[in-house]
Amino acid sequence: PEAVEEVRGRGGEVYATVEVYGNYLHIKFREPVRLDGLFKRFFLDKFLQKYREEDAKEVRQGALRQEEVLRYELEGGEGEATAMKIYNYRSEEREEGRYSACLGGTLEKVYSG
Repeated sequence: PEAVEEVRGRGGEVYATVEVYGNYLHIKFREPVRLDGLFKRFFLDKFLQKYREEDAKEVRQGALRQEEVLRYELEGGEGEATAMKIYNYRSEEREEGRYSACLGGTLEKVYSG
């Protein structure tokens, strides 16, 4: 990895580590996260989906190629994720660290029940 970051909650507890590579982020969760609750509704369906929609608009306008659209892959068992990869995040353009703050807040709520 080019860098390794920790995703922390407000109290400083580490909820995940993020390995930063050239065209993707590899996020490893402290514990598996269920895919039928807050993590899916907020982080996947709201936060990441917003960027996917922005990218799709840029593709239609010719400013971005289809293969450059943000996408993600979940790793883990049925109904839960132990890690995920986010491709084409373009962190320079998307307020680097914003995903980390959003993910940290989401995981804090997920892990606290």
